[in-house]
Amino acid sequence: MKRRAYVDIVRDVLLACMEGKTRTEVRRGCSLDTAKMGHYVVDLLRGGLLEGRQVEVLRWKVSSGSREPYAVRRIMLFTTERGRDYLEAYKRLTAFLKSIPEVGRPEPLRRPSEVEEP
Repeated sequence: MKRRAYVDIVRDVLLACMEGKTRTEVRRGCSLDTAKMGHYVVDLLRGGLLEGRQVEVLRWKVSSGSREPYAVRRIMLFTTERGRDYLEAYKRLTAFLKSIPEVGRPEPLRRPSEVEEP
């Protein structure tokens, strides 16, 4: 897998949290280890790009062939308005960079005998 830049990982985390995800769901979806995930979440929470909310999630308990619902409290991560602004700016910047012709390395110098004549 290609090594990702910080801004690309931030984009991935913010996109994953648009509808709300647990830390584990984000970590798995973004292919991050636990330590790195912790650093990114702390940075994004401090920067106001993510927010954590405690929500109740409905689960089902199966016993004796019957299903009974019960609620579990989880902390879910959600992308804030500021996080959505970041995603929009990221999108504009990548579109701009793609519009610039690739500079790359110059072609290597050739010997006069290697140059094709028109």
